[in-house]
Amino acid sequence: MLHFGWFVGHGFGVQGWGTPGYSLGYDWKKPALYQDAVRAFEQSGLDLFIIEDSLTVPDTYGGTAEVSLAHASFAPKHDPLALVPYLLSATEHLGIVPTVSASFYPPFTAARLLATLQHFSEGQLGWNVVTSGSDLAAQNYGLDQQIEHDLRYEKAEEFVDVVRRLWRSWEPDAILEDVEAGVFADHTKVHPINHQGDFFKVRGPLNTAPLPEEPVLVQARRFSPRQSVRGWACRRGDRLGPWR
Repeated sequence: MLHFGWFVGHGFGVQGWGTPGYSLGYDWKKPALYQDAVRAFEQSGLDLFIIEDSLTVPDTYGGTAEVSLAHASFAPKHDPLALVPYLLSATEHLGIVPTVSASFYPPFTAARLLATLQHFSEGQLGWNVVTSGSDLAAQNYGLDQQIEHDLRYEKAEEFVDVVRRLWRSWEPDAILEDVEAGVFADHTKVHPINHQGDFFKVRGPLNTAPLPEEPVLVQARRFSPRQSVRGWACRRGDRLGPWR
């Protein structure tokens, strides 16, 4: 099934800097601009609203941040996860897809944040899975440089596996809420994952409520070299979409 979405290329950051309409009636730092956008996209029949993110103030031109900051190019920028609840309150069907880096988030933290937002969303949440390739980003997280490409993707694969295992560490019917028996949840249906891999060691279980369904995993990709458009692979569990 083909899905159409909008990729917010500057993320939860400056929108429209240098254009005649900049700052006329909106503030990029507040949710209203993005809430208006998701309402418009939903009415247009789009399926996805994907929010880019990055973790640096770039200094790729001339070795300083002068050009990037002068043109508001990828900085400043706010965290997209904080924006998600505001967007969910403004739309009923549009898939809201924040970016979370598999390079620097601890998998338990990512699993917990995304599970919480999924409970808010009633099935509208996605996760744009990325690896962070910038050495500047690595230096913000205690490294001198980013790990090499193939190893980075091996780490991301393990990261996603751990997150999904944490989401499944509560069986769907673990919460009983049996007042008469005095039992809220059945401990036999909540399981440590005891993961010990090449990159992560995570005991589990997750301490959020079990998910009715997992967020849709989304990854930006290019089609064939002859095509100039960008597309998104959307995967729920081991199946493609669909969104609601």
